[in-house]
Amino acid sequence: KGPKSATFLDALLVGVGPQDFGGDGPLAGVEFQRRMEEAAFRLAGGAYAAPAQRVEDFLSGRESVRVAAAPISHPQSIPTCERQAR
Repeated sequence: KGPKSATFLDALLVGVGPQDFGGDGPLAGVEFQRRMEEAAFRLAGGAYAAPAQRVEDFLSGRESVRVAAAPISHPQSIPTCERQAR
């Protein structure tokens, strides 16, 4: 049987490798991670929150108006954000 909540908070995972880092140095992967975390911070409005978007909105290229209807376990809020599928 499925979960008792009607809300599913999942993640979309993608693989990255050295070709994605934008450099060849020994710390290129660390710099890549820093850029990704900084982008997430900006998407969350600088509030140390977890930016989120509904998958159907992501695939349609629109911002989510509401992410979760059920209580969340994240200690901060979950602001909506707009990221477009590429």
